[in-house]
Amino acid sequence: MSKPVKPFNKAIVYILIGILVITSIFAVMMFGPRPGPQSTMFDSTLRYYTKGTEKLFYTDYAQSIVQDIKEVGILVTDYQMEYSTFLDQVFGAKEYEMAIIELEGQNAPHLEFLFKEGASLNVFNFQNAMDNGTTLNLINNITQEIDFHARKNLLFTLQEHLMNNVVPMVPIFTPARTFAYWDNLEGFTSKWGISDSLPYMSFNGLHSNQESVTELKIGIGGWFDLCPLTMREAGEKLIVSLIMDKLIHLDEKGSPTKYGLIDSWEYLNQTT
Repeated sequence: MSKPVKPFNKAIVYILIGILVITSIFAVMMFGPRPGPQSTMFDSTLRYYTKGTEKLFYTDYAQSIVQDIKEVGILVTDYQMEYSTFLDQVFGAKEYEMAIIELEGQNAPHLEFLFKEGASLNVFNFQNAMDNGTTLNLINNITQEIDFHARKNLLFTLQEHLMNNVVPMVPIFTPARTFAYWDNLEGFTSKWGISDSLPYMSFNGLHSNQESVTELKIGIGGWFDLCPLTMREAGEKLIVSLIMDKLIHLDEKGSPTKYGLIDSWEYLNQTT
């Protein structure tokens, strides 16, 4: 009695199918169309300034942005600029498509300096007609509101409106700041910084190699100039903040304290 041949025939068929599939894949890999570079939808430019230590990381920011945007089809040319030229073209003439701008300080600048027609920091050339005056109305309400929590909620509303409907800028990231100090120093608040914490600071004793509780030694980085209009380095700002007192010093809730040059005042009404 002869053996069945069907299983053997099926095995041959499976082998032939496997060879055909492998051959097809190999042919596609060898002779098929290869993916080309991402097609460019449009070109743009990115401007940033180089001054002091900021040249080190602003260049990295620009290169990272150029690379990331290229992946979605936008070809960006980055331009390094001297700080004075950057101020003239970006802040003055507003001749730019994209720019890396650093807005820093103890507190964020009030939004009316950024998003009001003719404001000093309105580098976006923002106009009230862009959103039918919605931003202007929100800023006016914030300016007149004296309740801390209500003011905070209005700021959140304005933030959501700007990012959802206007989108004038995209945050890159917030750099971390680190303060190192001895544990016998009391009253220092990193949120306020050194100059604003000074009225509250004191030593509760001597640490190793410390000779006096009435002298505070501060280590800072390099500085280039002390002109309030052009200074950018942290060391410059610290020196100036220790030399030049503020007219009014505000606490963390935005209420005036008596540690500024103006130490007394009276309210004419709820908003003045």
